[in-house]
Amino acid sequence: MQPRSGDGEAAPASHDQLAALCEDFPQFRIWQEIIGDRARYIACRQQPGLHPHTLITDDLAEIRAALKPARNRTLIPFSPDVPNVARMYDYFLGGKDHLQADRAAARAILRRTGSSCTARTPGCSTAFPCSARRPAPSSPL
Repeated sequence: MQPRSGDGEAAPASHDQLAALCEDFPQFRIWQEIIGDRARYIACRQQPGLHPHTLITDDLAEIRAALKPARNRTLIPFSPDVPNVARMYDYFLGGKDHLQADRAAARAILRRTGSSCTARTPGCSTAFPCSARRPAPSSPL
């Protein structure tokens, strides 16, 4: 925890403390801003996919605690062979932003549900596989 000054506010960290924090978390840009008599510290990610995106606090210990889980986290590598639900949805909508793995997974869903109706099907106006071939549930009298 940051040392407290007499008025209860966090005492400013030394340059060495800030440098040590920057060295411990190289995937984040960490700096100090002083506005009036208030000092605050900002940590901002430098790579997409890291969490958290941005932290703002007056306590370096708080930044260290929040960034600790991100220290050893690696980014999930992109693979065109792994289907993605958003791109599959794009396929169902009749879009163009999908890959072969997405199309194959979407077709497998259509086979499992017994539907062939998507926005790509002529005459079908649904955005997602519909239940056109399934019988309607009977209504109780």
